[in-house]
Amino acid sequence: MSANLMEYFNKTPRLGLLSTSSSDGKVDSAIFGSPHMIDEKTVVVATAKNRTFTNLLDNPNVIYIIME
Repeated sequence: MSANLMEYFNKTPRLGLLSTSSSDGKVDSAIFGSPHMIDEKTVVVATAKNRTFTNLLDNPNVIYIIME
């Protein structure tokens, strides 16, 4: 992943849509403005113990859409 992509991902202000799925396929989407890439393989997301958090524990595959 290029440094330009990481810079774009971490750009502020911006909103993003984080979509997750439970292990049985139930989808959840939530608006986030806080995820940050700290390196080419790591994204840090602040979330409470909610459906998004539970889905991330069950299934680490997600989609994050940046809206500018």
